[in-house]
Amino acid sequence: GSRSRQIATQNGAAFLRYAVERQGVSARTWAPPHNLATVVGRRAPTREQFALSDGQVIRLAQALQSIGSDEANRWAFAVQLCAVYGLRPTELFHLRFKGDQLWCDYRKKSGGGTTRPRQLLAAPVLDLDGTPMVWRLEERLRGGERLPQVVDPCLAGDRMGRFLRRQVIWQQLCEEADHLGEELVPYSLR
Repeated sequence: GSRSRQIATQNGAAFLRYAVERQGVSARTWAPPHNLATVVGRRAPTREQFALSDGQVIRLAQALQSIGSDEANRWAFAVQLCAVYGLRPTELFHLRFKGDQLWCDYRKKSGGGTTRPRQLLAAPVLDLDGTPMVWRLEERLRGGERLPQVVDPCLAGDRMGRFLRRQVIWQQLCEEADHLGEELVPYSLR
């Protein structure tokens, strides 16, 4: 029932209709069903997406940094950027400075059109005292601090998810989300 299966089924059915209607292939054998729902299947019911609190974001970032590996530090940086600027994981690889302003050049295509590049405004993560965390994200970006290595930026969310699922802190946060009947995914950092 996934979207990719739906698209693949629609493309396959279009090819078969073409073969039957224009190339004389046997309709009796090769015509696709009129209703593809039985072929695609049903989507699994989705749970409410868990929204991380500021304290949970801080715990996550600190736990990743405490691992001490280059990869964990890069993912901690990515987590901080996603949380502060409301980024999708794929948008991490579309950040640019225009003068003093940080922009995201990513263009998401959907049924409602295409998003436009946007200026990013920070929504600081606050500690328990209500004081904004000083992560110096823009300074670190300008200084060339590296983000995680991802072969295809379109798959950044999947890659982030695979890394985080192996971490004890993420597993603890998932349990906290499960307790509320919600689901924790990398997109929850938005």
